[in-house]
Amino acid sequence: MKVSDAGFAELLELTCEAALDSAAWGTLLRRLAAATGCVAGGLTVENFVDRSGRPLAYFGFDPDHVEKTFDHYLPMNPLFGIAERMRPGFVVSNSEVIAPEDFRKSEFYDGWARPQGLGAPVTLVLQRGAAAYTPLTLVRPDGHGDVPDAGRTLLERLAPHLMRALRTTAQLGFFDHRDALLSVLADRLGAAVILFNEAGKIAYASAPAEQLFAEGVLCLTLHGLAARRDTGRPTLQEAVQLALAKGTLAPIIDVGIARGEERPLCATIVPLRPGSGEGLPLAETLRCMVIIRVPAPADRPQAAERAARVYQLTPAETRLLAAVLDGKGLQAAARAVGIGYSTAQTHLHNVFAKTLTSSQSELVGLVLGLV
Repeated sequence: MKVSDAGFAELLELTCEAALDSAAWGTLLRRLAAATGCVAGGLTVENFVDRSGRPLAYFGFDPDHVEKTFDHYLPMNPLFGIAERMRPGFVVSNSEVIAPEDFRKSEFYDGWARPQGLGAPVTLVLQRGAAAYTPLTLVRPDGHGDVPDAGRTLLERLAPHLMRALRTTAQLGFFDHRDALLSVLADRLGAAVILFNEAGKIAYASAPAEQLFAEGVLCLTLHGLAARRDTGRPTLQEAVQLALAKGTLAPIIDVGIARGEERPLCATIVPLRPGSGEGLPLAETLRCMVIIRVPAPADRPQAAERAARVYQLTPAETRLLAAVLDGKGLQAAARAVGIGYSTAQTHLHNVFAKTLTSSQSELVGLVLGLV
């Protein structure tokens, strides 16, 4: 069944829609199946090392059957036997992997395909990493043999467009999750975080990092990231260039950055291994991370509440701790919360025991470090 020019144009349009909207992959799979004489289709990520995987989008499969048996039958998939050949753009029909008579005798067919009325699949590999690939699979009705040559030719013609669409889908989704994740991490660390890709360009900068750019503490020059004023050697620019040039052969380096009249900042430059981000499907390769600790004014009530959650403090112990964090001494803290000095001493000793600290200065340093 040969697809007309108009039909091919429609498939290209659906491919573009899927690139920008992951929900559109289901529609695209249905249209591809109809164009190739198939009745089911799926997009999966499959690890060929441990033979595990997960479906990303599918239609034509029994959802209940998928939920209950996918993990059991996936390791039996004959395609794992040709994992080395499963490279982006590779198209393979079922009979090229296993003889039809052997396929129909297999547990995979008997337990997975036959109960759903499904037969021979055709597979197009869209992406491959160090241990996994992403196949797009279309499945014929049981007893109808392999996909006709015209269907295979169609997949080969569409392959570069489908591969590009999946890259775009994954990158858009990754960027959304990445920004949220890194923002949370940066907030928790109280740090500015900057990630560089293999081209030496900034792939991500957290909000605290953007603030340092706005304050003029950091800047971008023709040679990349730099500090307006460094406190010594190597400079921030030199350390980042070294990490980008030598990769994991470069050491982790701490450098000082001047910040006007305020205390200098410490930047840690961490080289990342080649292929960083590969475990996050199709994310751009990351080569260097810069972490700059940015001290923030201590929020003492917040610090006390967080310590209470971490160390299981009682409400009375938490109130005393919040007062102690003001640094006015235990007697003043006792008066502030309306308790006697001996009661305050008892609460404080309980807090010492729970936090494994032995002095007020040690306790304050520990708790304020949680902010």
